[in-house]
Amino acid sequence: MMKPVDFDYLKRTIKMALEKFYLEQSNRQLLAELKKTNADLSNLNTMKSKFFSIVSHDLSNSLMALNMSFQMLQRTIKQPDADQIKKMGYMEQSLGQIFVLVKDLVDWAAIEKGKLRLEKQEFELTAMLKSAFEVFKEKAKLKNILMTFESEGEIMVFGDPKRIRQVISNIVENGIRHTKEEGKISILVVKNDDKNAKVIVKDTGDGIEPELTKECTKSRWENLG
Repeated sequence: MMKPVDFDYLKRTIKMALEKFYLEQSNRQLLAELKKTNADLSNLNTMKSKFFSIVSHDLSNSLMALNMSFQMLQRTIKQPDADQIKKMGYMEQSLGQIFVLVKDLVDWAAIEKGKLRLEKQEFELTAMLKSAFEVFKEKAKLKNILMTFESEGEIMVFGDPKRIRQVISNIVENGIRHTKEEGKISILVVKNDDKNAKVIVKDTGDGIEPELTKECTKSRWENLG
């Protein structure tokens, strides 16, 4: 004897099966789109890295040629007057700033490729930072900013002197940029123990709001000034 057909149950079963079918179809479509988007993003990222690598390389070559031309021009002026000395000083500082920017671009391109090299060695930290300080001290004078340097003496450390100088120089450069005239910038080098040292840079600039300081370690954090 056949049981009567439960049409309500049959409708619910068919409806659930159709919903499952459409959901699986939608998921497959979304997954395919996601894979394509990821592939496109990967290609764009590769193109971006290649672009920055090419640009940084070409800029470095052009900048070196420009710097050589400037040095040749300097040698042609045997006895420059005060105005010429002042203008050549501005040009030299501007070239120096561009060199720093290009170096940062080169490093960024290397980081993107995972090829940034650290050349670690033992070196004396105070002398290295003192030489950097003397360069920025002259630049700070143009804004009537008082720069001071203090150290606990000779401090031997192990690391990459080029990268450490680059980091501290960027911090000081930023301090000069955001410190108003007649402000102050201080650099303090402290020996923590036989293996560690601390470099403290302070300025009277506007600074960063305390709640935003944690954002400074994020790679995509942009200019806070």
